[in-house]
Amino acid sequence: MSVRYLGLADYVAIAVEVTGLDAETVMRAPNLGLADSALHAPAGIFDETEFYPDFVDKAAVLVVRLAKNHPLPDGNKRAAWVALRLFVEINVGAWSRRRPLMMRSGLCSLSPQASGARPRWRNGFAIS
Repeated sequence: MSVRYLGLADYVAIAVEVTGLDAETVMRAPNLGLADSALHAPAGIFDETEFYPDFVDKAAVLVVRLAKNHPLPDGNKRAAWVALRLFVEINVGAWSRRRPLMMRSGLCSLSPQASGARPRWRNGFAIS
């Protein structure tokens, strides 16, 4: 499978939508280079060996690095989440709204009420 990675222009467009700032302001963010670094992390390779050969690992490293690097003054986690969704959708297709098998079977829960109460679901996400 050929993977299409997000570029800095994609991230700037996401940041503009998420933060409500204009593109010029986002481009002047002092830590925007950290976003570029995070965007390149999933494609990491050394000596012809990929650091993250599985697509799930590529997606995970993308969202974690974007959230942790804090390239924006505000909205880093929201921008990371949107970038993850876009990355998955352009490479795999539509984002599944079905609950993962472990959650459908009751083995785990995203709800803070995990101590026995079943979470309520809206648009594929657990709500309290």
